[in-house]
Amino acid sequence: MAEDHLGMPLEEIVQLTEARWAAWLVCSLSTVNILHSQGVDRRLHERLAIFLERKGVLPWIVDASQIGQIRTRAVPAGMDLDCERLYLFPVPGTERCLLVGAGDLAKIARKTWQLVAYSSRIPGGADGLSPDLESSDFQSSIIPDIHLAFEHVLRYIGRHVHFDGGWLAILRGDYLEVKAHVSNPKSLDQSISIEANPFLHKVIHSQTVHAITPESSEWKHRPAFGDESASKGWCALPLVIGQRLIGLIMLWWKNPLPVQDWEILTQLAVRVAPMVEENVTFSSLTDHLRRLALLNDFVLAASSAPDLQHLIQRVFGLLKRAFSTEYINLYLLTSNGKSFEHYRDDEGRLVLHTGPAEGQQALDLVKRGITRIQDLAADRRYTPVTLGAKSALVVPLKYRQQIVGALGLESTRQAAFSLYDEHLLVVIASHLSGLIENGRLRQEAEARAHNLEFLHQVVQRVIGLIDENKIAQVAIELTIQNFDYELAGLMLVSEDRKVLRVAGIGGSAEGKVREALRSVMPDVKTGITGKVFSNGKSILSNDVSQNLHYQPLRGWDAGSEICVALKEGGEVLGVIDVESRKKNAFTPNDLIVLEALAGILASVLISARQYSRLQMTIQELQDAREELQKRVQAQQVAENRLIQAAKMAAVGEMAAGVAHELNNPLTSVVGFTELVLDEMDENVVHRPDLELVLREAHRARDVVRRLLDFARQSESVKTRGDLNGVVTDVLALVKHLLHTSGIQVETRLAKKIPWAYVDHNQVKQVLLNLIHNALHAMPDGGRLFISTSHHQRDGRGWATIEVRDTGLGIPPENIDRLFEPFFTTRSKDGGTGLGLAISYGIVSDQGGFIEVESKVGSGSSFKVWLPLEVSQ
Repeated sequence: MAEDHLGMPLEEIVQLTEARWAAWLVCSLSTVNILHSQGVDRRLHERLAIFLERKGVLPWIVDASQIGQIRTRAVPAGMDLDCERLYLFPVPGTERCLLVGAGDLAKIARKTWQLVAYSSRIPGGADGLSPDLESSDFQSSIIPDIHLAFEHVLRYIGRHVHFDGGWLAILRGDYLEVKAHVSNPKSLDQSISIEANPFLHKVIHSQTVHAITPESSEWKHRPAFGDESASKGWCALPLVIGQRLIGLIMLWWKNPLPVQDWEILTQLAVRVAPMVEENVTFSSLTDHLRRLALLNDFVLAASSAPDLQHLIQRVFGLLKRAFSTEYINLYLLTSNGKSFEHYRDDEGRLVLHTGPAEGQQALDLVKRGITRIQDLAADRRYTPVTLGAKSALVVPLKYRQQIVGALGLESTRQAAFSLYDEHLLVVIASHLSGLIENGRLRQEAEARAHNLEFLHQVVQRVIGLIDENKIAQVAIELTIQNFDYELAGLMLVSEDRKVLRVAGIGGSAEGKVREALRSVMPDVKTGITGKVFSNGKSILSNDVSQNLHYQPLRGWDAGSEICVALKEGGEVLGVIDVESRKKNAFTPNDLIVLEALAGILASVLISARQYSRLQMTIQELQDAREELQKRVQAQQVAENRLIQAAKMAAVGEMAAGVAHELNNPLTSVVGFTELVLDEMDENVVHRPDLELVLREAHRARDVVRRLLDFARQSESVKTRGDLNGVVTDVLALVKHLLHTSGIQVETRLAKKIPWAYVDHNQVKQVLLNLIHNALHAMPDGGRLFISTSHHQRDGRGWATIEVRDTGLGIPPENIDRLFEPFFTTRSKDGGTGLGLAISYGIVSDQGGFIEVESKVGSGSSFKVWLPLEVSQ
């Protein structure tokens, strides 16, 4: 090759790849000479010649040329070659190579230099093949269309060895991608998994020619596409450059292949491998440059898009050209992150769907990173949108480190997307997310300003109105004026809360809907409006045919519908319903503005109703004033009775206390007196006095009994109140007693415990009894724990008070008898056995019960359960 021809591309390539210089070298087993150079002046040429004569440089160059691999090394210390690293690009089948001086060359720059080296390869020549194959009928050259290039390879092989069919595939990661065929059209563009096929796995890893016949055990594993049913033999030819496999040729025959053809096939595989490599490299470079141009087009097209819809349409068009697929999906999260918008291309028309973000598969996938799925049938992480899709690539859209959506590609071919595709799509997604978010922010700001103006108009027009129908009609008219809705209506629930009556309606479809509503009134349990009324949750459906609750009206078929509830507190007053014939007619912004409108109208309607009620109440108050005056006297009488009842209750409590204190000593007096009288002589002078004492003791005991009967006649007065307050009051009463008894008290009162409906004075008595029992169980002091809590049990709510001590404990045989009247283990210190019985009766009267847990030597726990609601 002439020297000037060698130098022709160097100047442009040096500039393109940002290299410092480049030189063509020709080497033999003993010398290396510089044929031509670019960027090498006389001084650098002399230093470069010195470097090439250094020990170890020639073997480095010769070894690279022989195995056809790119080599790189740092410039030796002390050598000034105007660069940091040297890159060697051999020309396969020749003694020439390219030496490039540069810094750190990017991957694409290395590919470019490799392409320059391959492109300079001399056609024909001595490359180790047998003489009969060294003909000019095959020239290693670059053909722009990779399919045509590889068909040229298969035809060249067919001129030397007959075969009935076959295909050529290039290696793409763990897959083989078929790029050309002969008599096997179904194989074209198929992706074949290497790991899933034992035969291919063996061929790829051994890098040697393999032949199989129907009698071979590997015959069933051959990749067949339906056109090879009559074949009697198969052959796999690995295409290898150096030690690197770049592709595979598979051929089949209807008749056995002659033995001498096997050696020819082996030599042919060696001969065509460089051309395959050159075309693959050229195709990759071309694809890269095309996609760089795409990025430039993307920036220009996206930056000039007037709105979000046009931006997405332009991006979809660019992605179709870049990735050769029409199956593109864009998922955008709404500002609140609760729902998403799904854009896809449907025969050139941009289609929008919306839905809840939770559980959306593409969004869930990108939260864990980029997803590139080569075989959707085997990998179930992603369910494709496109029917028949076999591979997918989904990348996240991120804005300020937050995921705002996902961009996905799908293909009907397996392994359609490479790692390079993934990197390119990530770059596009990073730019796209910023453009989309900025566009959305601008649109949201404009929409928010419009919404605020609309809501301001509504407030101005409806404030002061007290007629519900007029309020509804004014609001609907303003809604139709400000938004392009075909139908808008406001429905309020009837007094019996069975139907929704139309209070206001408007839009181009108003006449048809009014006509349809003459024969049917919306039920509060049916349709989308009934669903929203029943649960108070808004519904946005951009395809009502997919909504199970939708019920069409005669003469009107909606495509999209929004329904929001008018709520005041927990009560639903009615609904606002907006409909359109078109599908995907509404956006989340429409839902937001209607919910804001519903909130305003609910407050206005409640105010209007309250005003009407107030007018009625004023009249009723006038009528009731005289009656109230008459009741004042009765109220005063009732209050006196209440005061008297309170006094009686106090007396009853005192009587109960006195009776409890006097009953034991009176019993002693009666008992001892009777004993003395039994042993005393009838003639003793003091006997009459002792008999008088006995009579008076009996009389006193009768008085005590009557006092107890009186105390028991007090009625239970149940009210709602805080049990924590009961505990606090009782502890205040016994504080001194607990301190003098050496008892340490710990309380754990539940926060926000619901109020119990009980007689709080009687509960105090129960708590006092339990505390006194605990004191007696700890004669030498101890610890007392008092706590409150609330629980769900047996389908109802309960409040509990627990009193737990560290005392002597109760034997197991006595626990079942604790609440029996007069059962006591404290007979020595005057226990009556009535305290727990009375407590049990009080708690039972309140609708509750007491649970006991005890262990001898470890203490006891009494838990009082009181209902939170009145049992019916």
